[in-house]
Amino acid sequence: MNEKTKLPRVAKGKKPKYLDDGSIDNLMAMIMTLTMDLKSIQAIHTGPFKLVYVSSGGGSTAISDFLKVPGASNTILESYIPSSRESRDEYLGIRPSHYCG
Repeated sequence: MNEKTKLPRVAKGKKPKYLDDGSIDNLMAMIMTLTMDLKSIQAIHTGPFKLVYVSSGGGSTAISDFLKVPGASNTILESYIPSSRESRDEYLGIRPSHYCG
């Protein structure tokens, strides 16, 4: 017999509340996330790698995050954001069969 045990997928209990105002809890969660992101970027900047960043669309904001953290000149050699279809085609050297978005 090959029966799988089905576990309930409903959390029991309430979401922990650390402060009186739920919006402050949300703000603290955002600050913790940003701090973790900052630490990750600092670790990349102090590492041995160099990179050229090429992006389009929503991923384009990541270069801004890298450049805001001191040490970016140790990591980022250059960045390029081909926004138009013509610009992307030229960068890729081909015309894709379809585009996202």
